Amino acid sequence: MVVNLGALATAQQLLRLSSPQGFLLFVIIAILISWALLPITLTRRVQPKMSERPKSSLRALLGFAPLAVASAALSGLAMGAFWSMTPVYATQLGFDIGGVGLVMSVAIVGGALLQIPIGRFSDKHDRPRVMTWVVLLAALIAACMPFAPTHEALLGLYFLWGGLAFSLYPLAVAQLIDQLHPDEIVAGSADMLVMHGAGCAVAPIAAGSLMTAVGSQGLPVYIACVFALLGMYAIYRRRRVTALVTHTAHFEPMVQSSAKVLELIFDDTQGDLLMTLVSTKSTSVSG
Repeated sequence: MVVNLGALATAQQLLRLSSPQGFLLFVIIAILISWALLPITLTRRVQPKMSERPKSSLRALLGFAPLAVASAALSGLAMGAFWSMTPVYATQLGFDIGGVGLVMSVAIVGGALLQIPIGRFSDKHDRPRVMTWVVLLAALIAACMPFAPTHEALLGLYFLWGGLAFSLYPLAVAQLIDQLHPDEIVAGSADMLVMHGAGCAVAPIAAGSLMTAVGSQGLPVYIACVFALLGMYAIYRRRRVTALVTHTAHFEPMVQSSAKVLELIFDDTQGDLLMTLVSTKSTSVSG
C-alpha cells in the first residue's frame, strides 16, 4: 500500500506537465503502462502453480466478519467519491490544475505515511477498536473541511484525512484475514475487493448528486456521513458481540504415562508388582 500510494501521489504532479485536454499526458501514461509490463514479460522464472482454493462465499463472510465487509463497502463509497469528485471540488474552490494535483497528492501522501504506523498499531491492539477510531476521526476531519478558512488549512485537513481514510480498507482486510484459514485468504480478499469496487462504482453518482443539490461542499459532507455511518455500525457491532466468559478451574498435572500405568498406581493389589518392576528397571539401568 505504501508503494502504491507513493506512486499515485507522484502521478498527480504529472498534471503540471501539460493540460488534461491535451494528448501528452495520455502518451506518458501509455509509456508507463508499457514499462510496467516489461518485468513480467522478460522474466525467465517459472510461474508458480496456483493451488486449488475454496470458492468465495460473501454470505459466509457476512456471517462471521460483518464489520470487515461493511468497512470494505462503505470505504469504497467514500474513497470512490474522493478519486472522482475531488478534482471538481478543488476546482470549484478556486484551485488551478496544478493545485488540484496538489490537493490529491497531499491526501495520498498522508495515506502513504500513516499506513505503516496505523497498521502496526492495529497489530498490537484490538483491531476493531482501532478501525472504529480511524473511521470516526476521518468523519470528523471531513466534516471540518467546509469550515477551512484558507487553502493551506484545507490541505492540512486533507493530509490528516488521507492518512486515516486510506488505512481503512487495509485494516478491514487485515480484520478479515485474522478470522480466515490460510487457504481461504485469497477467496476472502477477492470478495472484499468486489465489495470495495462496488462502493467505488456507486460513489460518483451519489456524491455528484449531493454536490448538485447543495453545492461543492456536498463532497466533504457526503464523505463525513458515509464514515459516520460506518463508525456507528462499528460501535453497534462492538456492543452486540459479548466477550467470552472464562471460568477458573482446578489444574491437576498428569504424567506422560499410559492409562494402564495409572491403573497399576491406584490399584492396591498390583501396587507391589509395579514397585518391583520399577526397582528392577532402575537396577538394570544403573548396571
